[in-house]
Amino acid sequence: MTKLHSSVLIVLALFALFSQTYGDELKYCSKDKVLDGQCPLGTSRFSCFEEFLDRFGASAMPKNCRCKNLPSQKRKCTCDIVCGV
Repeated sequence: MTKLHSSVLIVLALFALFSQTYGDELKYCSKDKVLDGQCPLGTSRFSCFEEFLDRFGASAMPKNCRCKNLPSQKRKCTCDIVCGV
C-alpha cells in the first residue's frame, strides 16, 4: 500500500470516529409559550414553529410543535427546542 493510500485511510478513520462521537448529541427540552388568539385551523403546528423561531432563533431548532386552545382567546404553543449539547 502506498503512502497516499495509508494517509487516506487514516483520514477516513478519523472522520468516522469524530462523526460517531459528535453526531447527535443535542439535548432538546420542551418549552411552552402562551399567545393571544386560538390555534389556526390546519396550520397550528406550523404557527407554533414560527413563533418559536421568532422568539428563540433558528439555533433553537424547534421540533414536535403542538398548539392547544385555552380559555379567554389564548393558545399554548409547545415545542421541543435545543437546550444543550
